[in-house]
Amino acid sequence: MSTDSVPRKTLHAHLFKCLYTELKKEFFKKEWASESVEVGTQFALWKKRDSDGELTVYRLFGVRHKFFYDRNSEAEAGQNITLKVEILCKILLYLDCRGETVRAMLDAFYVKGQVPVETIALQAELEKSRQYADVLDVAPDQHFTAEKIHQKTFNNYTINIVNGAQDAQSDIERLLYQFYEEVATATDAGYERAWTMLSTSFKNRIWMPKDTGSAQGPTEKEGLALSKFKNGYYFFRSLRETHVFNVKVYPTIAYAMVYYEEELELPYVEELADINKIAIKNVASLVEKVSTLRGIVEGFGGTGFADKAFIRLFYPTATETLWFEHGMNPVAFKAAFPATSTTNVARLLRCKCTRENDRWFIDSLVPLHCRAI
Repeated sequence: MSTDSVPRKTLHAHLFKCLYTELKKEFFKKEWASESVEVGTQFALWKKRDSDGELTVYRLFGVRHKFFYDRNSEAEAGQNITLKVEILCKILLYLDCRGETVRAMLDAFYVKGQVPVETIALQAELEKSRQYADVLDVAPDQHFTAEKIHQKTFNNYTINIVNGAQDAQSDIERLLYQFYEEVATATDAGYERAWTMLSTSFKNRIWMPKDTGSAQGPTEKEGLALSKFKNGYYFFRSLRETHVFNVKVYPTIAYAMVYYEEELELPYVEELADINKIAIKNVASLVEKVSTLRGIVEGFGGTGFADKAFIRLFYPTATETLWFEHGMNPVAFKAAFPATSTTNVARLLRCKCTRENDRWFIDSLVPLHCRAI
């Protein structure tokens, strides 16, 4: 095989540094467990030899002792790192990040290595560029072909995939990308199309009006629920950098991680401004602000503020959670607080999908991380 035909994978500099940090820790734990060595930036860590005198790093990965140290130095200087797929797979397997493809193995590393969402987004952007348009869905053994029959086993349930036929993972990815594309339109028509992608159970749990004994019919209830769903995007302005990854599919259920960045135009509430910067010595001021916020919520007919998780007041989207989580009218809320500020945030969510009548629907969107950008 010529050098040019060897499969390679390019990692963003930030991602390689994450990988190097985890590899260094694992190598020290496994290979130096019974010996004393200082783990620093020195390449001496990689000079460990087996009992027969062979370099351990060569036996494991087929590289010289300065290979990883030199690549990390390049990454520290801001250079993206290109590795042979064979070497990358050996690293990921050594870190116990397993999968049927290089893509799946990397997704496993994102979770295991607690890779920051910003780094994941940088890697996804890199993979879009033509300069680094290498194949991610090749099998680790390099013998995979689109025509090869292979199997995916989920909880002893096996799905056979022949000749590259569209599988459930593609369906999940398409569903989630399409959902956020519709939301990004910020139009009634877009929200209505996004609504059809949610499971009946999800709609009932979050948006459907509770049975209060009124004579509302199913159509009227559905209309009220859809209006509540649309209102959830009242302060939404734009969406970008959507990435779906780490998709795990089972017979009737699936999970995926979703990252995106959005712009919100939120009312300015003085009591929330810099609330996360209050020092412990000024805790009385914090109590006063929270008491005032409770009055604001209840003054607009909101409920449940006393049971709110305290940390949610520190979120960059705290103003949004005030009205939406407590049943306040967003129009009246904005009228009372006409001054607004633009807020850009990065979000990471865990999505659950369910299969109903041979079609996948979104069944939950659980926020895991939100930070200002």
